[in-house]
Amino acid sequence: MYIKNIVLLLFILFTLPNVSMCQVKSTSSGDVTFCGKPGESGPTGGNYTIQELTDCDFTITPLDTNFKIAEFQLSIYGKDALFVPIEIKIKGNKIPDEYRAKILKEAKNVFLEYIKATASDGTIRLMKPVGVRIQ
Repeated sequence: MYIKNIVLLLFILFTLPNVSMCQVKSTSSGDVTFCGKPGESGPTGGNYTIQELTDCDFTITPLDTNFKIAEFQLSIYGKDALFVPIEIKIKGNKIPDEYRAKILKEAKNVFLEYIKATASDGTIRLMKPVGVRIQ
């Protein structure tokens, strides 16, 4: 009985990742633009000025034109410790105006993560995250 459970567990562990990878692709072509700039993340990328953000339409656009952004997670962190961080799932490819105002007035860092894009054939791709560090 014990050996059957181990074999079953190993089977599940080795086949489950393969099944999920068939449904969602995450590739190097998962780049997006935000505010007309290539989306970047990490400690050296993603610097934006208030002027750049003021002139921005707050839309995420995939570089691969076969895909359309379906949803993403928006995380906003404030300039001071009193700001309560915001994390919300957004449907579509645009940050709503209510969050745009918070970003322009109160935010220090904004992260666009778990960006899900779909193609007309039903293919789903997870795009690279975007960090927005406001200077």
